[in-house]
Amino acid sequence: MSMTTVATPGGTTGYYGDLVEPSLRQRLVNRVIKDHDLDETTAAAIVDGVLGFLKLCADHPGYQFAPSKNIDIGWHTFLLYTREYWEFCERLAGRFIHHAPEDDLPGLDEELRALRTVDFMSERGIPFDGKLWEASAACASGGSCRYTG
Repeated sequence: MSMTTVATPGGTTGYYGDLVEPSLRQRLVNRVIKDHDLDETTAAAIVDGVLGFLKLCADHPGYQFAPSKNIDIGWHTFLLYTREYWEFCERLAGRFIHHAPEDDLPGLDEELRALRTVDFMSERGIPFDGKLWEASAACASGGSCRYTG
């Protein structure tokens, strides 16, 4: 199944890097590079993607969303910076955005959950980078992950 990429008015796809200070964004990018042996362009896209995903969670608290594998890499990385992550959540959502593994819950498979998140973004014109959503999330525990409001 191919993914649709929604472009922002400036022509970029899913850029949310300005939701954090440039120095924090670079620290996150560097950590993704170090921990996952990725190039800087891919790591930066992952960081921007998770910032967009977290904004989605903040803007739509009544929904449950699932990250793709790539977005989950960024989420796990951001969670390592607990103080900055907490401050980001408070500023963006007015509450902590929890990362909740679903390793023991029945229901939709991981890929379908992530695809439903993509469908939600597409239907509402929310910019995202489709290349980052080609696979569904799988947490270190082996289950899928979701945001819970």
